[in-house]
Amino acid sequence: MIRIGIYDEDRVACQRTWQCIMEIKKNPDIEVIQTDMHSLLLAAEEFTFDFHILVLEVVSVEVDVLQAVLEINKKFPDCQIIYLTNRTDYVSRVYETEHCYFVWKRELEQVMPLALYKALKRVDREGFQYLRIICDRRHIEIPISQILYIERLQHQCRIVTLEKEYESYLSLKQLIQKLPKYFVRCHTGYLVNGKHIERLSGKCMVLGKNGEKRVELPVGRSYAEGVKEVYRKYLEK
Repeated sequence: MIRIGIYDEDRVACQRTWQCIMEIKKNPDIEVIQTDMHSLLLAAEEFTFDFHILVLEVVSVEVDVLQAVLEINKKFPDCQIIYLTNRTDYVSRVYETEHCYFVWKRELEQVMPLALYKALKRVDREGFQYLRIICDRRHIEIPISQILYIERLQHQCRIVTLEKEYESYLSLKQLIQKLPKYFVRCHTGYLVNGKHIERLSGKCMVLGKNGEKRVELPVGRSYAEGVKEVYRKYLEK
């Protein structure tokens, strides 16, 4: 299920955008939701954020939308942002953030199909965005971009993210099949997110970029080449 969130303080405009997207979408597995900035920021803070695409009015008296998007960019970089406004004074500022499209409200019905197509194409290309597991008898969706590494325990696996830890009865082999190719085995008991490798040094690696928490893990001889390949690919990213 792909979730699209719409934020606009103007309820009439928000309803218009919702109706426009509902008429465009052809896939029944797309859910379109009108939301508010408080809920978005709370979800980002508590890591319960599960939107694949956000359509946001840039102008708000409640909150600095662009600052909020910067926070979403940092924590959930796979989320595609579509800006929607008629205010020309915000055009240059939106480029301080990562976004997919900028739509003028006066051209909503004409341009939104192009913006939505581009966003959905990016979501499809990125593929897996959330790892779905059962933890403590609850269904949990973990943002894949936030996973640092997964450690095999006796009969479970410990999934370590930037903020929390989870335990799952899925095996490392099963988890590998659910994750993107940039997740790589570095040791018999560890699976790491290659995008978070900060440094490789001999028989160990350090995870953690951009001020994230640092973690040191071993690198087994038989896994070293695979780790190096992924590390080189995402070294500058």
